[in-house]
Amino acid sequence: WDRRVADPWEVSNLVRIDLKLGYELAFNQPISLSRVGKFLDRLGSAFREDQDEPAEMSVEERRMFQVFQQQREFFRYRLMDELVYNLVRLLEQGAEPNEPPTHVLADEYQDFTAGELRLLQLLAENSGTVISACGDDRQSIFGFRAADPLALHRFPAVYGLECPDYLWRSSRCPQRICDLANRMAETLPALPGLKRPKLEPWEGRKDEGVVDLISASTPIIEACWVVRRCCELIDRGRHPN
Repeated sequence: WDRRVADPWEVSNLVRIDLKLGYELAFNQPISLSRVGKFLDRLGSAFREDQDEPAEMSVEERRMFQVFQQQREFFRYRLMDELVYNLVRLLEQGAEPNEPPTHVLADEYQDFTAGELRLLQLLAENSGTVISACGDDRQSIFGFRAADPLALHRFPAVYGLECPDYLWRSSRCPQRICDLANRMAETLPALPGLKRPKLEPWEGRKDEGVVDLISASTPIIEACWVVRRCCELIDRGRHPN
């Protein structure tokens, strides 16, 4: 289609600025880059707070969407976040996907937006797609992109299940790591109706293990530390299996 998908750097440094300038030119009103960024986040969630709620745009968002549609045609780009919005709209209007998936395995389900959750729900309702999901709501770190922190908690109700299956044995974490994870999880607000067992190591990982807490100011510094640490272990004869 002679289109390209804008990468995250382009969205942050080009698309946002163009949208700000285009909005101010079209409507003669100032708008901050943070509000433009919020619009793009809302686009990624298909303008929904909850997967069962209809899409709802504010007056400002409708204007921004108008400018966005004009600019994406002029610059001939697409955003990953708009694909979910477009698919949800098409399916809700009665469109039938060509060869819909029979099964979908959704990993890191706690980080899905309301729009992504609605897309899966529509595939299940309209096409009979079997939706399986796994994740841990205590690891939800994508609130900045409007991820639904209650998605896993609501999964049984949305798909008609009695209760979730808990994965509570770790094949890679020794006892001390599991104990640390349990203590950290105890400080998080508990969700009603969930009775999760404590994390335990598999029989083959019953060793005590060692806990080191490392703080890094940037992801690059963290990655460099990991590389140095791996080199030290290899130098000491600790080769990976």
